[in-house]
Amino acid sequence: MIERIIREITGLLRRVEQLESQETYGPLVAWTPAVTQLGAVAATVTRARYRKIGQTITAWCNLAVTGAGTIGNIITVSVPVNMVAPSNWQPVGTWVIYRGGTVYSGVVAGASASTVGFWTYNVAAFEGGGYALANGDQVGIIIEYEVA
Repeated sequence: MIERIIREITGLLRRVEQLESQETYGPLVAWTPAVTQLGAVAATVTRARYRKIGQTITAWCNLAVTGAGTIGNIITVSVPVNMVAPSNWQPVGTWVIYRGGTVYSGVVAGASASTVGFWTYNVAAFEGGGYALANGDQVGIIIEYEVA
């Protein structure tokens, strides 16, 4: 009888530890980001995960672009959970685009409560170089922001 009670208590303690661990660090959760550049840009989500710790979201994703964007327009990606409305395009992370041997990178900034936009070299929206997303581009972002 005592052995059974000890086993049950041990099992309950393990379960409490598991729950505390998830609460402290938050589980990794998959999400499906949407990409736009004037209109929706078709992309395959290679990997997209986020974790909530308190009121902070940390997220990353890798996308394989299969469509095309429109040159001269901002590139945006949806976030997994709405953020506190950004003011003046507050930086929240970094982005990278790999295209046929060339790597482009810059700052990810809050565009709205539900999207982030790409900036590079003091030129808003990655439009200064006449860039448009194209089939075959590999896009990656890492962001961290406060939940609304």
